[in-house]
Amino acid sequence: ADERFVYAYAPGKDWAGEMTLLTEGGLIKRMAVADLNVRKARYAALTLREGDKLAAVLPPTACKDVLVVTRQGMAICFSLAEVSVLGRTAAGVKAIQLAPADRAVACIAHDGEGEALLVTDRGYMKRCLLLDFDRQARGGKGLKAITFLKNGMNGEAIVAALPVREARAFTVFQKSGAQAAFNTEEIAIETRAGKGQPYVLAVMGDCVEDVLMG
Repeated sequence: ADERFVYAYAPGKDWAGEMTLLTEGGLIKRMAVADLNVRKARYAALTLREGDKLAAVLPPTACKDVLVVTRQGMAICFSLAEVSVLGRTAAGVKAIQLAPADRAVACIAHDGEGEALLVTDRGYMKRCLLLDFDRQARGGKGLKAITFLKNGMNGEAIVAALPVREARAFTVFQKSGAQAAFNTEEIAIETRAGKGQPYVLAVMGDCVEDVLMG
């Protein structure tokens, strides 16, 4: 397992609540933060199946729902109460039924307010209301979060899906090392299945690789 989240979310003296972990293979689990209070330099925090990787970690939250987004533009919203609290080394339960070659990329905790910022590998972006994602049962195929054009003009994969509750700065990183700064207010709000708008010039294979909130 990738133990980096142990250091990123180390809670100091307050080992309360549950963290939520999502893998690229579409597995999700909640685990007690207290389970990370281990007197070892390195220890297992998640059992990963062969070929799987850790995709996202959510710190303890009071939000009732989570939205899981995949590279191929699918998303599923379900109640966090459907996710079992499991031991530190458990693998988790199915969050979403993935199509062949698809992978989960993001997990957003929410209470129905705000938007999700979606960014594709070709530099297309949009904001869509979290309310547009109807709650479903965990483990289903989900709903389309973006419409990818057949010619690939607006991209072939979701690179990032980030929660937006207020205006925030963020930076887009491309394969060449180029960076572009934006504010979430600059990104148009579209319907859930909208195709997004071009904000970054990603040509000649210089695709978007990462997005970081400022």
